[in-house]
Amino acid sequence: MYLGRAMGMPVIAEGVETEEQRDFLAELGCHSFQGYLFSRPLPLEEFELLSEEPRGDLERISRMASKG
Repeated sequence: MYLGRAMGMPVIAEGVETEEQRDFLAELGCHSFQGYLFSRPLPLEEFELLSEEPRGDLERISRMASKG
């Protein structure tokens, strides 16, 4: 994370599976995450549908993405 920042690059934490991991990374200044905490891997068609949803509806999107 520090190397990416030093190089002026955006940093995305991968493999975030728990709220504790997300909170720890946020305390270090990382605010972009991906992993099972947010969604299981999705087929392209499902991802496209979810990506069209309004950002304010994240709870519903998260419920839809966790099904499977």
